[in-house]
Amino acid sequence: MAWFAGAAAIGCLVVGLLHLHRLVTVPAGRAGEASSAAAATGMAAMFSPLGDPVPLAVWIAVFGGCAAWTFLLAARDEDVTHHLLCSGAMLFMLVGHNAHGSGLVMVSVVALVAAGYFAWHGLRCVDRFRIACTGHPRTVAGAQLVSAVAMSGMLVAMI
Repeated sequence: MAWFAGAAAIGCLVVGLLHLHRLVTVPAGRAGEASSAAAATGMAAMFSPLGDPVPLAVWIAVFGGCAAWTFLLAARDEDVTHHLLCSGAMLFMLVGHNAHGSGLVMVSVVALVAAGYFAWHGLRCVDRFRIACTGHPRTVAGAQLVSAVAMSGMLVAMI
C-alpha cells in the first residue's frame, strides 16, 4: 500500500504545482488557484509515506485562512462555494481523523456526505474535460478531477 500512497502523494503534488503555476501566470481566479494549490499540497502531505513534514497547526492556519479568504470573496466569485467546501473538508480531515466514541458516527456521516460531494464534483470535471478542446481549460479540468478523486478517497478512508 506504500506504493499507492507514494504515487498519490506525487500526483497531488504535481496538481499543487500546476495550481501554483496558474496562480502566478493567470490573473483571474487567484483565490481559487491558491485554495486549490493548498488543498493539493495538503493532500500530498497526508498521502506521503514519509510522514507529513508540516505541523498540524500550520495546516489548520493555511486551510482556515483559505476558508476565510474564500468566504470574504463569496459575493464576487461564482465558484467560491466549491473552494470553501475544499478548505472545510481539508480542515475536517486534519482534525476529524482523531475522533473516538460517539463522535466517530458524526465523523463518518460528514465524511460520507463530503465524499459524495467530491465524487459529484469529479463527474463535473469529467464533463468539463470532455467539452474543453485543448489547452488550459482541459488541464485545469484534469487537475481538478485528480483532486476530486483524491479528496473522495481520503474522505471514504475516514469512514
